[in-house]
Amino acid sequence: MIKFELREKYDAQDARFSEIRTRYEQKVKDAGTRLADLKAEQEALLRQEFSTGKDLSADKERIRASIEEAVRALTSAEAESRQANDYARTASGEGRISVRDLTKEWNGPYRDQVREKELRPIADRMAAAREAYLNSVLDYYDLIDDYSDLYRVVRENASQDRQADGYLYAREIATLIDLPRITDDDLSYTSTRRQLPVGVNRISSGGKSK
Repeated sequence: MIKFELREKYDAQDARFSEIRTRYEQKVKDAGTRLADLKAEQEALLRQEFSTGKDLSADKERIRASIEEAVRALTSAEAESRQANDYARTASGEGRISVRDLTKEWNGPYRDQVREKELRPIADRMAAAREAYLNSVLDYYDLIDDYSDLYRVVRENASQDRQADGYLYAREIATLIDLPRITDDDLSYTSTRRQLPVGVNRISSGGKSK
C-alpha cells in the first residue's frame, strides 16, 4: 500500500497547536487548584479560631496575601491561555491543509500513482489470463470440431448396433463440464468474501503461493 503522505500531514498539522493550548490550559487548572486549596485553608483557620478562641490573625493575614497572589496568578494564566488559543487559531489557519486539498490529492496524483504502480500490473495479468483462457476455450472447440465427423460416424454406427443386451451409446470426446471454467458464482464469491473458491490456490504477482 502506497503511503498517503498528505493525509499524514493533515492529521499531524494540529498537533503542535494542540500542545500549545494544552500547556496553557494546564496552567489555568494549576492556578485554579492552588486558589481553591488556599480558600479551603482559610476556612479551616476561621473554624479553628472560632472553636478554640485563639487569635490566628497572623496566619489569616498570610493566607489572605497568598489568596490575593493566587487570584493574580489565575487571572494571568487565563489571559495567557486566551492569547495562546488566539495564536493557535490564527497560525493553524495559515497554509492549512483542507479537506478539499485532501480530496484533490486523492483524485489526482495519489490515485494516479496507485493505479500506475499497483493496478496496472493486476490489469496486465488479468488481460494475459483472459487471453489465455479464451484461447483455451477456442482450442477446446477446435478439438471438438476435429473429431466431430468421426464422432458422428461412430455414433450412427452405434445406434444401428442393437443387440440383445441393449444399446451401447457412443460418448463424446469431451463436453464443457470437463473444463475448469470461471463462473459468475466464482466471481461473486471472490468479490464478496475476498477469498478464492475451494480448490483454487492463492498466488502472488510473482507466481508464488501465498
